[in-house]
Amino acid sequence: MTDEAAREEIPEVEGGPDAGAAGGTAPGTPSDEVAAALLERFPGSVYALSHGQAVVYVDRRVLADVALFLRDEQGVHDVPRRDGRRPPPRR
Repeated sequence: MTDEAAREEIPEVEGGPDAGAAGGTAPGTPSDEVAAALLERFPGSVYALSHGQAVVYVDRRVLADVALFLRDEQGVHDVPRRDGRRPPPRR
């Protein structure tokens, strides 16, 4: 599989996958606290379950804000890149 190939389908939302839409592909409020906080803080995000894990799709225009929110308010320090790989450790 090449880096450009999607591993799974991104939910289609009005305006394309980067536009976001209220709601998601899984019913109800996510049981994952961080996913629920992301949905509350970034309206228009899309929640889905993928292989039993919570996934939140956000508009690419707010990615920097999402990263800061996760780090500063949720205590998340290990966020994988879009392609699923982590950057090399700093030296």
